[in-house]
Amino acid sequence: MKIFSRFFCSLFLLSVSAYVAAAPLQLTSTMANADYAVERTDAAGNIHLVWTQDDTADVRALYYKMLNASGAVLIDSTRIDNGGAGGPAGFPSMALDTAGKVYVAWQSGASPAIYFLRLNPLAHDFTTTIADLATIKEVDDVMISTAGGAAVHPRVAIDSSANLHVVWESDCTGPVQYLRIAVDANNNVVPNGAPLDVGPTGSCNGYPDIALDSVGNAHVVFANATLTTADEIYYAMIAAADGTILIGATRLSADDGLLAGSATISVNTADNKAYLVYKEETGSGGPGSEEIFIDILDPALDPQNGSSAAAAIRVNRRQFSNGEGLFRWQVFARIGQNRRLNILYVDFAAAACPTGVYAIRYAQVIYDGDALLRQDLSTTAQSCSASVRMAPNGSRIVWADSVGGNQEIFSSTITRADAGSNGFTCTLHTLPGRAASAADLWLLLTGIGLLGLRHFSRRRAG
Repeated sequence: MKIFSRFFCSLFLLSVSAYVAAAPLQLTSTMANADYAVERTDAAGNIHLVWTQDDTADVRALYYKMLNASGAVLIDSTRIDNGGAGGPAGFPSMALDTAGKVYVAWQSGASPAIYFLRLNPLAHDFTTTIADLATIKEVDDVMISTAGGAAVHPRVAIDSSANLHVVWESDCTGPVQYLRIAVDANNNVVPNGAPLDVGPTGSCNGYPDIALDSVGNAHVVFANATLTTADEIYYAMIAAADGTILIGATRLSADDGLLAGSATISVNTADNKAYLVYKEETGSGGPGSEEIFIDILDPALDPQNGSSAAAAIRVNRRQFSNGEGLFRWQVFARIGQNRRLNILYVDFAAAACPTGVYAIRYAQVIYDGDALLRQDLSTTAQSCSASVRMAPNGSRIVWADSVGGNQEIFSSTITRADAGSNGFTCTLHTLPGRAASAADLWLLLTGIGLLGLRHFSRRRAG
């Protein structure tokens, strides 16, 4: 058995090539300052892209585009919002259901509110790339935040029943709020009650984020400075069944007078552990003293009675970065198709902004916090509004880049990296944090090994 184990380990390691990133794919040619891109890929590999760009009437407008897996345009750039009282559209967030329908929430208007729309791109006849908005837009702009109050920075997640879970900041002095909505057979938006106050006020620079676990419970993270001397990181959990709070807003970072923010959350649905990635100052030196941290939470260790979480739910905390650069407030993470925690961040090479050059960086991390690879996706000069995003369970990264002179949306695909001592190793023992990510490989290799051993035994017996 040792002979076959060593043989198949060697065979596998020889088959693992060094990670090589594909050349970035330019997704837009707007000539109009494209930014804040979000992307989803459907079951056929088609790319659905939503972003904002300059518009004469409303300063910033919301656009949609559909491309096939090779980057060929299926539906060309189409404005999809109706405008909002002369104000700009901003911070779109998107989800895609199993039928290929596109759900978009964004902030709009001079006194911004959160709006929602739904597209059905498959209603397009695809004989031309020019889409008829009246044909593909099933749900027109619907305001889903509380009337009369400003609301900003939405993020969305979609469950298996095509319910959309939305979280946002209710202005910069109001609470972080959550709402679950559905679309009925008549394409009417049906909210599950009124928006729910998840925690104290938002910070306006530590945007809330949301992820769903295997049963549809919503896990929310946000930054807040109401009860602390500076922005700190908070976590909460909301029940799928009735929208009640299971774990109340719980502060995770220390009240030390140092800023923390730019938090995102992902849930590994294999064990429902939550992975928070955020940035926190480690000293009072300002830019340059900021580091990226990973918190691993196990909500099952909490009684889930609506109060703040028990300390035991944080099962690990790792400092991911170590003096790498000036991260500003641009950090983003998602668990991708590669079953890795994929961390994206914008690293400025100088304190000066917007003139400072920055690198858009990517790191692939296993669940216990070890990085398999780190890579620069782009290095260029651009405004401070640079953002880089990845879809949950996706394999494509999108970002805004002015490398060609105009700010456009670019994309790069990622793969699973298992080479080296931090990845796949030739042993039948795997750490608990790595078991889910390596199990499929071990199943394959063990099966091949057993077949080989059986064949070898038969030959000896003969």
